[in-house]
Amino acid sequence: MAVDDATDAAKNASAIILTTPGLSAIYYGVVESRRIFRKLKAYVVYRFAATIQIVIVLSLLIYISNCPLKSLYVILLALFNDLTMLPIAYDRQLASKYPEKTDVNQLLLLSLLLGIMESIFSMVFAYGAVLCGDPFNSKYDLPSCDVTIQAAVWLQMSIAAEFLIFSTRAPSYMWLSIPPSLPLFTSVMMGAIVTSLLAGLSSYFGGLRFDIIVIVWCYCIATLILMDLTKVAFYKAFNQSQEVIDDAELARMAGQIEGVRASNPQPEPPKEERFEDAFSERMTVTGKGLNRTLKHGHSFYGAAAGETISGRVSLISTGIKPRTPHNLVNK
Repeated sequence: MAVDDATDAAKNASAIILTTPGLSAIYYGVVESRRIFRKLKAYVVYRFAATIQIVIVLSLLIYISNCPLKSLYVILLALFNDLTMLPIAYDRQLASKYPEKTDVNQLLLLSLLLGIMESIFSMVFAYGAVLCGDPFNSKYDLPSCDVTIQAAVWLQMSIAAEFLIFSTRAPSYMWLSIPPSLPLFTSVMMGAIVTSLLAGLSSYFGGLRFDIIVIVWCYCIATLILMDLTKVAFYKAFNQSQEVIDDAELARMAGQIEGVRASNPQPEPPKEERFEDAFSERMTVTGKGLNRTLKHGHSFYGAAAGETISGRVSLISTGIKPRTPHNLVNK
């Protein structure tokens, strides 16, 4: 690693070159990497949980009530879930205060927990409409599996899957965490609104009444809160840290660093002087090393070897000034 004012030889030999004075770039790089880790973790948990919900609900509807959803419903459900998650890369995240390690078992366990909860809520929604007084349709009978039933179940699964990202992205309670970025929020809400319009305005998608769509939205929001409470309880049970680094603290540190740089400007020496100083330091270190080698030769190989090494040392200590390469000379 080479700092900003390192010699050209050091920069060419290094794997990382800092372009700003000081080592603050390393700190900010670590912070940014932790933010990226949080984004990846949120998406992985969301994707597994949403997939588990789709597979379990569709399978149970077929095996229990012989009620398969239309193929177009399933295609749109998967398509909207993928398209609306594209802005996750531009989401706002807070870095963890402590280093995080990838525990695949905990990620899969959390995804399985959220996916099973969403499946239970979807099944309760599908069968509870009949048991609670048939609020959707006078002919709402799940064994009949008419277009109204399929549209209502499809809409609930779509909106619930869209809203799940708001919980998985938050390290703590979602209403206490940093809000999502505008692209992510807009994408998720547009996906939920489009599916609601399709279910309400198109007879092919059920032609649901407005009050039914409102009930579906309220039900999905209520179940999202329950799943978020479960997520926080899961983090506490496995002792996962929920503390984050505040962005205001980072901004304050950056301001202090810029103030120190402004008050103590460090002019950069010419390239020729930097090269000569670095070469002189290397020659000094080399001379010390050869002096130790001289003693080592006397003790193990006798005086003849020591005299040979002494002759080589004298060549280095003649004080010959190295020729500065042409590309390092200031024009």
